[in-house]
Amino acid sequence: MLPINFPRERTVDYQIKALGYKLEDVKYVVVSHLHLDHSGGMFMFPKAKFLIMANELRYAYWPDPDRRWAFIFEDFVPTRAFDWLELDSDFDLFDDGSLHLLKTPGHTPGESSLYVRLPNRKIVLCGDTTHLRAALEAEATMPLDTDPVQATLSIKRLKAIRDMHEATIWISHDPEDWAELPHAPTAIE
Repeated sequence: MLPINFPRERTVDYQIKALGYKLEDVKYVVVSHLHLDHSGGMFMFPKAKFLIMANELRYAYWPDPDRRWAFIFEDFVPTRAFDWLELDSDFDLFDDGSLHLLKTPGHTPGESSLYVRLPNRKIVLCGDTTHLRAALEAEATMPLDTDPVQATLSIKRLKAIRDMHEATIWISHDPEDWAELPHAPTAIE
């Protein structure tokens, strides 16, 4: 559906193995949202706990008619019996500030970002709260966003976190961010 060149060695299972882990080692899966380019491969983690913001599962199963194309129903079916934890607010995963799930709705009703505190830096994995660095700076929403007002507020929130906590925002769809930051098996220090 999308013209994406995605070699097999970039899939999540290959990247986990390249880091020296087995798929069974994954205890938690944090889902930013369930659009087709963020939901493939969930079936590989049947024993993990899945963390997602409230309303995202419901919306993925019953999206607005003009947005149905952005979801692949078959990606969700194998996960129906998985251990899902739907959250309605921010959540500190390990209660130590190292991984903090952030509620950043707007792109989808349950869009979330992940604040990662490493020993030497802080990174926000923004899911699709914003797609390009220029859009972040301009606080520009996307036509696909379900709620542009909420999307703008979420973008402002990420910018405030960036500025107040000296965090790097990693925009996964931005080609410059993709080229600049390391990928598995190289770790971000």
